[in-house]
Amino acid sequence: MNLFEKREIPDVYQKIAYADNSKTLYEVDAKDLLEEEKHHMYTVALIPEYLNPVLKKEDQYIQKTYYQNNLGYAIRMKDVINIDSYLKSQFKSNHKVVKRSLTRLESCFNINYKVFFGSITKEEYAFLMSALQEMLVRRFAQRNDEHKKLREWNIILDNTFDQINRKEASLFIIYDGKKPIDISLNYHFDKIIFSAISSYDIDYHKFGVGHVEMIKLVEWCLKDQFELLELGYGDLEYKRRWCNYIYQFKYQVVYNEQSLIIPLLAKIELYKLSVKEFLKEKKVNLVYNNLREKFSANSPKRNETAELTIEKRTITEPDNTEYIAKIDPDSEKYKFLRIVIYEFLYSTVEHKDNTSIFMISESPKSFLIRGKNNAQQITYRN
Repeated sequence: MNLFEKREIPDVYQKIAYADNSKTLYEVDAKDLLEEEKHHMYTVALIPEYLNPVLKKEDQYIQKTYYQNNLGYAIRMKDVINIDSYLKSQFKSNHKVVKRSLTRLESCFNINYKVFFGSITKEEYAFLMSALQEMLVRRFAQRNDEHKKLREWNIILDNTFDQINRKEASLFIIYDGKKPIDISLNYHFDKIIFSAISSYDIDYHKFGVGHVEMIKLVEWCLKDQFELLELGYGDLEYKRRWCNYIYQFKYQVVYNEQSLIIPLLAKIELYKLSVKEFLKEKKVNLVYNNLREKFSANSPKRNETAELTIEKRTITEPDNTEYIAKIDPDSEKYKFLRIVIYEFLYSTVEHKDNTSIFMISESPKSFLIRGKNNAQQITYRN
């Protein structure tokens, strides 16, 4: 997906066009290939089937195109009337559950949304990208894994600020008050939005923040008349449920037939690629991934509350209010309480502003969560 992220195409291509109408999406300055470049072999993978690369010198090259056993996921806006009808068509009887993620989140917190597209300060950019990085680290540590984009984070950080101000990228944010709880980094090309990196604060997981992000991105696409919300490759459940356009990727091998050794290398490359795709077709890669997940599941999880058992008890009023001290769950000292507090808010539909947290002095591992109409005592045990 270098086209979306870096606006780069291999030297052998003159432009990228839409497959259905041949409209040019991206074109480079016309110039001949250097003499040494003419003797290169170009292997290009993950070309969405709705795009066609066009060669600079079509008469000088052999171009072999094959479909990969990789699926891409996107939402075509021409098939979306409004968000409510789209949820019904995609989620059927579960559409109310998905919509509830939005209504419940907005009922329990001071939620607001913002898009940085065309203008962002360096201070705001640094703050938001740091928050996104922290969300990715924390969320994937919970899964005992690492997001691959974290390995190139400094490169992303260096490039994206200017891309946002040039309207080549955007940051979509869901805030709880002034705190970002979901961030999506998107790249823009023509009428396509590519949702490249997104994450959320796992303390809010009960609220289905990922669904809320998708609802708001679809609404943005409809409002500003984007034609495609691209979610890229990777067979994930949320993509299958959200996307109305599932397509295959292509790969191409391009080489100069007049070169002495390149045609032989191209045949070897094509053979290697065909074997790789055959193994994918036979699901060998899924066997590997399942084994990796199995071993990962047996290894220790970096869960912040894994060593604690939480007991919950619904109550009307504390027995001895004089033994209760009010605490601030937003402080660093008590941040471990947030996920339990937010689960209480979700189940009772209490608002965070109307909820107080108390530590029961005679039992320092017991806390009282008291909302406007509901209360719950929680006790941590080793």
